[in-house]
Formats: sequence, C-alpha cells, structure tokens
Amino acid sequence: MKSLIESKPSLKKHFMWHNPLWGHLIAAPMALGCLAAIISLEDFSKLLSILGFFIGLIYWSLFEYAMHRYIYHVNFKNKTINAFWMSFHAYHHRDISDKEVLNANYLFLLPMAVVNFVLLYILSVGNLSIFLGSIIGLISFYMFYEWVHYSIHTNPYKNSYIQWISKYHLYHHHKMPKRNFGNTTSFWDHVLGTYDAHYKDLIIRDVKY
Repeated sequence: MKSLIESKPSLKKHFMWHNPLWGHLIAAPMALGCLAAIISLEDFSKLLSILGFFIGLIYWSLFEYAMHRYIYHVNFKNKTINAFWMSFHAYHHRDISDKEVLNANYLFLLPMAVVNFVLLYILSVGNLSIFLGSIIGLISFYMFYEWVHYSIHTNPYKNSYIQWISKYHLYHHHKMPKRNFGNTTSFWDHVLGTYDAHYKDLIIRDVKY
C-alpha cells in the first residue's frame, strides 16, 4: 500500500522536512517563550524549574522510544488513515534514500506539541515553574533528537557519538526493525527489553544511510 506522500508527492513537504531547520524554527520560540514566562512568574522557583527541565529531558527520551516502538509502526485498518499515517515514518523505512523526509514538519510537530504539553502539565501537578521548565527540557532534547536523526542519514561519520548511534539506528532500519528503537540513546531499549547488541557488527559503509 502506498503512503499518501507517495500518491501525492506535493504533500511531502507538509509532513516531513529534509533537515531540522523548520522544526527548530517552530520549537525554539516556544522554549524562549517558556523561559520568559518562568522569569515573569511571581512565585518563580529556580529549583523547581531546574527539576522541571530534567523531567522534560527524561520525558522526551521515553516518548521518543515509545513513539517509535508503539505508534510509528501501527497499521490502521482504514486505508485512508493508514496511507496518511505511513507518510510520517513507514515511508522513511521503505525508502531510506529519500532525504526529504528526515525531520518532522508542522503536520506532526504541532499536534505532538499539544499532546506532550498537556501530559507534562499533568505530570507537573499544575506547578508552573515545573511545567514551564519541563517544556524547555523537552524542546531542548527534541531539537537534539532532530539533529541526530538528520546526521545519521546524511553524515554518520560526523563524530564518535554520531558514529555509535548511527550503527544503532541503521541496524534497526536494515536488520531488526523490532529492536533498538532509541534514536538518541539505548537506555530505554535496555530497560524495556528491545536492546540488540548485534548492531555493533554493522559496517556503516556497507549499508544505505
């Protein structure tokens, strides 16, 4: 079954983007707005804001894993919905050589922002210092995530970290799509039983990236 962006290539730019720029241009002002809001709070707490920041970092790392494992690869019974959903990630697996779909654009980024902000507000039990700090943490890690994914598929030899995570991620692409879901860390794969150490045997120059 074709994804929507395969049937209508003109829609591709609305789903995904070829580099992190547009996602960063959307996300960075959100983080700066949250920082300004924290500073203006009457009951501003630096300690709680820092706590929130780390909650946001941990939250994103888990969300990144869970999204990749449980949601990205879902197949819907409804063909229209499935064609739409495949445009976000399944197509990327199908054609890894297409560099136009490496990073999220607004059709994915904005709805996910709303969902995550609501969940973070619940986790912060309504404390604005924690909540705003957690959004900054989430956005910071998200921007790093997008840069990492772009680097893996354009220059996996950039530095030692990118070389390591490239092997990890490309093994998921080429060998074991049901293992190694982490895109920036292997932590949750270890914790949740989807870690496969055989990625270490992958030779990057022998596979498409």
